[in-house]
Parts: sequence; structure tokens; C-alpha cells
Amino acid sequence: HDICGEASRPKDTFAVTAEKFRQQMEYLHHNGFVGVSLAKMIAEHEYWREEESKGPKQIVDSRKKVVLTFDDGNLSDYNVAFPILRELGFSATFFVTINEIGKEHRMDWSMVYELSRNNMDIGSHGMVHTFLTAYSNYTLLNELLMSKQILEKYTRKRVDFLSIPQGFYNKRILTIAKDVGF
Repeated sequence: HDICGEASRPKDTFAVTAEKFRQQMEYLHHNGFVGVSLAKMIAEHEYWREEESKGPKQIVDSRKKVVLTFDDGNLSDYNVAFPILRELGFSATFFVTINEIGKEHRMDWSMVYELSRNNMDIGSHGMVHTFLTAYSNYTLLNELLMSKQILEKYTRKRVDFLSIPQGFYNKRILTIAKDVGF
């Protein structure tokens, strides 16, 4: 969830130092992993599944892949993670919270767009970072649809993925998310 400087040790288990993040990415790179976005992983999976359905042949994709995702739209995603990912030829998916964009310690719209232009996928983390299970159907529909439309407008790309804030969900949330196009 966050990458911090060595002087400001990680506050929680969802954060790492910049040095540790670099070490982790270099480990993956030197051990033959390719960092891919969520969209690319799913697209490749669909391709190989279709190829296998065409008949009996040995289809092997020997590349080792890892899907890298980042939640919240933290400034460190852009200032620390992005340069390292780009240097190593990795892509990733960044889930941003619309109402946090441009706030202190968060990315601004130019940064979100720059990620999108440079082989990184942008996904929704909602309009506000709150429990979706507390919302009425109407409010939930609005929350998800608006976040998707705003991201698509600013990135000029389709946004297919949602990272549910706080991780609490139910069947109703999944149904509405699918209905709006996630």
C-alpha cells in the first residue's frame, strides 16, 4: 500500500521501504519473472485457454509472471515504484481513489495519466475509500459507475478492474460492479 523512505520506517504491514521494494523487484527480475498488469495476465490466460481448445498440441508459456498491484494512489507509487518498474521492464496495475487524487501524499491527475501512457494499468479504488457494504444499491451504483467513468475520461482508456476499498464485499457488490463494467 505504500513505499516509504528508510528514515520513516513502514507504519504497518502494508508498507515497505524504497530499498526493500527495489530489492524485491530486482529479485523477481533476476529470477526470470516478468511483471505484468492484471489486464495482461487475464488476456494471456484467455489466449492460452483458447489455443488449448483448438486441439491437442503442446502449448507452453514458460515465462514466469507476477501481477503487481498498488492501492490508494499514493505519491510513492509514482515517485518510487514507477521508475523501478519501468527500469526493469515491468508493468503493474494501480488502483486509485478518485477523491484522493491531488491531495497531500497522493498522485495528481498528470501522474495517473503518465502511468497509463507508460504501460501501467489504472483501476478503480472507488470515489472515496470507504466500506462499500454500508451503501444502498443506488449509492453503490453511483460510487462504482462514477469512479469508472472519471478514470476512463482522464486516462483515455477502458477501466476494467476494481479493487474494493477495505476488502469487505458481498454478492451484491460483485453484481453491481459487474453490471457497471468491472
